[in-house]
Amino acid sequence: MSFAFIFLVTGTIGAWLFGTKVTGMLLPVYGVSFNQLNAYFHLDSITVTKQRGQRFVTVEAITQGARVIDGRKVPDGITVSASTLAGHGMQPFIILFCAIPLWPAKTRSEYLVIALASLFMFIMIQAIDTPLVLSGALEDMVLYSFTQDQLTSSPLVQGMHFMNSGGRLALSLMGVGLVRVIQLCLCRDCRDGVSR
Repeated sequence: MSFAFIFLVTGTIGAWLFGTKVTGMLLPVYGVSFNQLNAYFHLDSITVTKQRGQRFVTVEAITQGARVIDGRKVPDGITVSASTLAGHGMQPFIILFCAIPLWPAKTRSEYLVIALASLFMFIMIQAIDTPLVLSGALEDMVLYSFTQDQLTSSPLVQGMHFMNSGGRLALSLMGVGLVRVIQLCLCRDCRDGVSR
């Protein structure tokens, strides 16, 4: 249990101390996901910025794709930007690494499996969370400028609202469950091999 407690403490402290560096390291992941989510925005830049003492992930994108909304053409080449708090990205990290002590493990290698699976889940959640929130914010801004009727039917806007109203937590808890499944599958095979 002491090994699990070390993961809990170091993971939580690490998220608070190095969250900005971790977010910076994830910017390429955010960029790839952003481009996959958006047909009408071309990514210009994605950076970590600081405003009034808070760190934000800020995206600048350029409209593209000859889009027509409510009979009006959205001009290509217009620069738009949106941002979200960088700290939101550390919530799944803390939840996933706090779950390590919950899963019983008999060896250090099992804890290593749990830690690596948690890291993998964290990256997967980040590939969904921040790009979806930023894409939804840009889509919301464009739709609001042209027609507010489509705001409720836009998957990107609804995805942004979902993530901001508990979806991030839901994905994190699903990730915790998947970490447990990975642990059971991989470590059972290891134990079976040892017992033979």
